[in-house]
Amino acid sequence: MILDSILLMSKKWYHIVIVSVFLAACEENAVQNSDNDQDEGNSYELPAGFPDDFPIQFDHLTGNTLGGWGGGEGEVTRVPVVFVHGNGGSNADSWLTVGQTFLDSGYVPSEIWSLSYLDFQGGYSSNSNMDNISEIENFVSDILDYTGKNKVDIISHSLGVTVVRAWMKEYNRYESVSHFIGIGGANHGVCYCDNDTTTPLCQEIGSPDSEFLTWLNEEDETPFEGTTSYMTIFDGTGSDVFYLDGCTMSDGTVLDLRLSPKLEGAFNFQLEGANHNDLKDSPDAIEEMLHFMEQ
Repeated sequence: MILDSILLMSKKWYHIVIVSVFLAACEENAVQNSDNDQDEGNSYELPAGFPDDFPIQFDHLTGNTLGGWGGGEGEVTRVPVVFVHGNGGSNADSWLTVGQTFLDSGYVPSEIWSLSYLDFQGGYSSNSNMDNISEIENFVSDILDYTGKNKVDIISHSLGVTVVRAWMKEYNRYESVSHFIGIGGANHGVCYCDNDTTTPLCQEIGSPDSEFLTWLNEEDETPFEGTTSYMTIFDGTGSDVFYLDGCTMSDGTVLDLRLSPKLEGAFNFQLEGANHNDLKDSPDAIEEMLHFMEQ
C-alpha cells in the first residue's frame, strides 16, 4: 500500500513537471513568435512625421519648414533608407505604399525616411535639380547623425533621380550611399519640354545635351561602383509618358527617350508596360528594390 501510494504520487509529480515544462515552452515560443512578428514589421505603422528631437528641415531658398516622415520605433540595425520623391505635386507621402511594404518586409520605422523637399514656389517647371541638392545634403547628414550610421540607401523617383545623382556628384557623397535606386529618372532627357529653353527644369533636363546632363553623365554614369551599387527601374515601351519614342527636346530635336532612365553600369530592371507611378508602387518593383538592397 505504501509503495503503491509513493508510486502514485511520483506519477502525479512527473505529470505536473511535464505539463509545467510544456507550458513554459509554449510561453517561450509565443514570445519568440511575437518578436519575429515585430521583426517582420507586422506590428508597425509608418511614422506620421519626424521625431521631436530630429532637426527641423528647411528650404534654403525660402526658409520655409519642410515636411516628411521617418524615425520612431525600433532599433536601427539595417542601413537607413531615404525615399526621394519627384516633381509635379509629389511629396514624401508619395512613398506611403512603398514605405509600408518595407515595414511589412522587416524594416522598422527608425530605418525609413522621406522628405518633402520641394517648396513649390513658381510652379513645376521652375523647380530645379541644383536648387534642391542642399536639402538632400542636410537631410541625409541629419539622418546619419541621428541614427549613428555612416551610410544610407537611397530610392528616388522621377525628378528625385537626377536630384540625388547631382547631390552625390556635387558633394562627393558616394561613400555615404550604399545602394542607389533611380526609378523613371530623366537621366538622358525627358518628354515635356517641347522647345522650352527658359524654365529652369527644362534648361537642365530638356535635352540629353544640356549643360546639366552633360556634366552629370560625363566620364562615368555610375561612379564609385565599388562603393555605391546602382539600380534603375524603367518601362522602355512608352507606357511611361515621360519617356516616349518621338519627344521634342528643348532645343527642338526629336528623340527616342524610351531608354532615358537607364544608366550605364547599373542593374537596369525593365518593368514593361508600367506607367510612371507604377514603376515605384507595383509589387514587382518593390520586390526588386528589396532584393537589390540585400546584396
